[in-house]
Amino acid sequence: EVLVGESSEYRRVFCERMADIAVFSEINPIDSAWLFRFVRAVSVQDRLSWVRALEDRLQGLHDQAKIATWTRWLRMYWQRRNAGVPLQFAEVEAAEMAKITFASEPVFDEAVELLSSGPRPDFGQLMIYYSLNETGLANRKPEATGRLLQFLLGSEGKRQIYDMDKLEDVVRQLISAKAPKDQLVAIIDELARLGSTQAARLRNELDSRAG
Repeated sequence: EVLVGESSEYRRVFCERMADIAVFSEINPIDSAWLFRFVRAVSVQDRLSWVRALEDRLQGLHDQAKIATWTRWLRMYWQRRNAGVPLQFAEVEAAEMAKITFASEPVFDEAVELLSSGPRPDFGQLMIYYSLNETGLANRKPEATGRLLQFLLGSEGKRQIYDMDKLEDVVRQLISAKAPKDQLVAIIDELARLGSTQAARLRNELDSRAG
């Protein structure tokens, strides 16, 4: 492992610079192979720092730049990591990749498919549904957001979901945006499993929805 003995701050800044190079440099990180060497050489915590920095950079890009980043290298990176090249995503990495999905609206359908094809994420204390609610994706892309939510909820075990109210808000948005009913029934069933006090009310809202 590289960066052994370096301070946590040094490691974080180093990983942020690697994200800058991946997004903004003319050097293709896949074709040049440096990105996979980096992934193989650093710790899980360093890979988390890198993907968090990547999400931050993606958030700042306009749509065409997001598409260019996706087609140039990010899609291939994700596909290969899902295939275990050079190594499989750790569950905590998969959780952070969910936020990359949120930041990739122009290619959201593809990103949801790749996330759902990878390992189940371990969200720990991550407020993932707060982040999803903030994006407004449920209103703009209800079907794909519903598929994403089914995957995320299916990954939940017994952890305490501290942003349950935001999760319920996302489901309400999906109901209003006319996401497919069978999809929403499955999502609301998952909410009930996870202890939502609003599951029955949401099911009533869905049943009374026009259309």
